[in-house]
Amino acid sequence: MAAHILIVDDDKSNLKLNRFLLEEEGFEVSHAHNGSEALTLLGAHLVDLVVLDVMMPVMDGYETLRRLRALYDTPVLFLSAKSTTRDKIDGLGLGADDYLAKPYEPGELLARIRAILRRTSYFHQPEMESKLQVNSLTLNTVTNEFTDASGRSHLLTPIECRLLYKLMSHPSRTLTHEQLIHSIWDWTHEGYTNQLAVYVRRLRMKIEPDPSTPRYVLTDRGHGYRFEP
Repeated sequence: MAAHILIVDDDKSNLKLNRFLLEEEGFEVSHAHNGSEALTLLGAHLVDLVVLDVMMPVMDGYETLRRLRALYDTPVLFLSAKSTTRDKIDGLGLGADDYLAKPYEPGELLARIRAILRRTSYFHQPEMESKLQVNSLTLNTVTNEFTDASGRSHLLTPIECRLLYKLMSHPSRTLTHEQLIHSIWDWTHEGYTNQLAVYVRRLRMKIEPDPSTPRYVLTDRGHGYRFEP
């Protein structure tokens, strides 16, 4: 089945060209003219990757990605005329999977899209037990729910669930950034430590009684993360 790609761009000319390029390569393509439309489409359809412009009216690409990441793990490729190193760091730090500066060659856009699809859950799903229990804490990988010691359930996204599963499988043991990145996404370590930190922060916001002082998911600075039951 062809991967479904959502293009989000307020420039009708760019949108038309990229849609034609991707459809010629066999992808299923949808489009939105702003971030608000994109979020509506993501809520109604299964999308494998979002190609997201940064500078748009109504809701820019950065705000769109913030809202998208609160709900979905869908891979995102930023396209932007903003091409400084700081711009790229900001985009990747928000949880984008890649950042391509304009102008770009069509072949490079296609290569980056295929690379993202290869290294994300579109192709890679690690094996997990349906339920993992550590003391009074339970992770259900079928429903993506974490139940804490008080019996309260917290709904996670699939990537958050895989991250927590890996950590809970090795309680009180520090797992390196490289180990976590490779086991969750099957990516190489270089360049993706910041993105891992984004998912850890999102996970803490959901499961920690006080995210500013984590109780379960702890940082071993410079090394990685560990789970304390």
